[in-house]
Amino acid sequence: MRIIKTTTSSLKHAQVVVCVGCCCGRVDRGRSEVPIDELKSLWKNFGLRKKVQLTVSGCLGPCDMHNVALLMSDRGQIWLGNLRERAEFEALAEWAHEVIQKGPEARLPNILEPHRFERWESNQSEHTLSEVPFANPFTTQPKMEGERC
Repeated sequence: MRIIKTTTSSLKHAQVVVCVGCCCGRVDRGRSEVPIDELKSLWKNFGLRKKVQLTVSGCLGPCDMHNVALLMSDRGQIWLGNLRERAEFEALAEWAHEVIQKGPEARLPNILEPHRFERWESNQSEHTLSEVPFANPFTTQPKMEGERC
């Protein structure tokens, strides 16, 4: 059997994922707007589209951090939350431009630093996965009185 390697013809320097899911950008719920049209215009006007992917996504997960963005490059991931001001969204394009110009030496714009957060729990958690008891979902459990299913 011959294995064919999967490849893409659209290699990018980085990717910016902007959430407009269940909470982000929901002005009807008192949240700040996520200016998607302005971001798309910035990507087009600054020639970023072919080098840095802009992705408008559904929910990215950390819903307590409204207006979340994820920046991904060969240096890893940067999670940003509580983005409110137009200047903060414009700084996403500034970062993308810097990644194209400087590659791994690109720095996050200062205006975005206070919005940075760690998405995943560190390895110093109270329990490791091997210590957490695993309940096999495929074993039959006795039904409790009044339980449906």
